[in-house]
Amino acid sequence: MDAPRVDNQTDFVVEPTRIYARDGERQVVLVKSTWVLEPGEAKLVVAEPAMRRAIRFADVPWGDPAESSPRYPADAEAADKTGTDVVVVADAWAPLPVGGDPAAREPVASFDVEARVGGLRSTVRVHGPRVFTGAGRGVTTARPTTRVPLRWELAYGGRDLSDLMQPVEEPRNPYGRGVARDQDALTHQPAPQLERPDAPFGLVGVTPTPAGMGVVGRTMLPRRSYMGTYDDVWLETRAPFPPSDQDPRFPQVATPELFSRVPLQGGEEIILARLSPFVDVVRCRLPVVHTQVEVAVKGRDVVRATPAIDTVVLDTYPWSPDELEAAGRTTAPWLVVELVQRVSVPAPRRTRDLSVRVTEAGRPLMAEVPGPRRVSP
Repeated sequence: MDAPRVDNQTDFVVEPTRIYARDGERQVVLVKSTWVLEPGEAKLVVAEPAMRRAIRFADVPWGDPAESSPRYPADAEAADKTGTDVVVVADAWAPLPVGGDPAAREPVASFDVEARVGGLRSTVRVHGPRVFTGAGRGVTTARPTTRVPLRWELAYGGRDLSDLMQPVEEPRNPYGRGVARDQDALTHQPAPQLERPDAPFGLVGVTPTPAGMGVVGRTMLPRRSYMGTYDDVWLETRAPFPPSDQDPRFPQVATPELFSRVPLQGGEEIILARLSPFVDVVRCRLPVVHTQVEVAVKGRDVVRATPAIDTVVLDTYPWSPDELEAAGRTTAPWLVVELVQRVSVPAPRRTRDLSVRVTEAGRPLMAEVPGPRRVSP
């Protein structure tokens, strides 16, 4: 199959792809921009070519795909998305001492971390290691720590597959801790380290709400309830297209606190508290991106669109030496931001009949040679 013609006049990654949607096969143009906040700076700059992140066609897990929660969401899963998802990829870090020297960070038993983007706000209470007591009805005092992974595995939840005919699961977070067929078996087992400040673990008669800021996977409620009905009727009448009863909310991957029904416009303030290994608070603004996409299919009118930002990934996770080397860097940025936009049209019968042109209004193409770097407002 011939590839479509793509004229990309931006510093961003552009990927035309075909996606099966409820109303048929769609030609989707995905645009991803990558931005970085350099140490000591207050504004995001567009990432150098070696650091620009590619379009993801599947979720990227933290570890074993069969067992671990998603680290990054798939970009090319949906033809359309409503609103804007905000996902945080980070560890939680104990407060820095006066003077802000990360090397002098003191272990503490518990602390709060927070993410804000515009009017969106999520707070998670973080505890050091602790274990269950009293047949899973209580927990020990947390041991002081300086760093806790901000992953669903450390929140309330889990599953018990000891009886495959009658599995026990917390459907809101099957990756977590605290669920067992025999509650006595939880005694001395690791307890949740992440919780909502307004719903701490151990309240009598209250099942905790799993706490996190990461990707809500397709196997987690409420997202999996939006999936639709995959049954014999679907197999015979709809496959490979999604079920006719699939909810438009199924592609949403953010927690409720970090989902904006009205798409983010860019320029919103970002505040990340105790989510960076370098500083207590990361503060900047979301880039303003005026991407213009033209989609031309032979025999049709040209579609011109200015797509909304539908996915934001805020990534402060520490870089490995290999990642630094691959990017040609000696120090890591404080923050990496991914912005995803998309335009969807009915798919042409032949891919070679498609051409795509992507520009960015009001901004010149960044030179691939050293020089002044574009910055967000």
